[in-house]
Amino acid sequence: MTITPKKALIIAAIGVALYFGYSMFRDKFASKTNEELLSLYGEGGTNQKLARLELELRVQNDKIKSGDLTGHVNDTNVDIAEMAFSLLGRLKFKEGIATYVAQVGKRDGKRWKVNAAAADALKATKCIKSASAIPPLIGLLKWDVPSKDGVIGQDASEKMHAAAGAALEEITGENNANNASKWDVWWQGALREFKVKE
Repeated sequence: MTITPKKALIIAAIGVALYFGYSMFRDKFASKTNEELLSLYGEGGTNQKLARLELELRVQNDKIKSGDLTGHVNDTNVDIAEMAFSLLGRLKFKEGIATYVAQVGKRDGKRWKVNAAAADALKATKCIKSASAIPPLIGLLKWDVPSKDGVIGQDASEKMHAAAGAALEEITGENNANNASKWDVWWQGALREFKVKE
């Protein structure tokens, strides 16, 4: 491929735009505390995706700790609670398993995203040394999110069921997808001897 002066100019312009875009992103978000970023994420809008990106980068770079997040899992702002569970899962925070299980067991149509994030956290930690997550995850597969307050129940239910099914598969090593009745039958047979897949 031959680089003409016109192509070189376009490439340079893209590079400059990316550099300044990244600089603006870093200036606006990198200087924020973890609390401020969670707050920005909870506000929604255009800053939400960028705040999420910075929070995920901090997890990758070990600049956010579980203690920064555990107080937010019961936040009244659904987005903040969902993000706290999501990041705790990325941190593989095993000490939070009881909290994840408790959240999966709750039924609140407005907070279905939090249930899905808690199921994802269980998947990420593989719920080590505990079978306590299995019954609530199966129960989550049986629950359908009601359609109200702007929530499209079927879409929400499918996303939540997918998270619960994936967590069950990761924890157990079984492959029953999102089929609650198959999981029920399997659990009745495996209840006494079950060991969590390591």
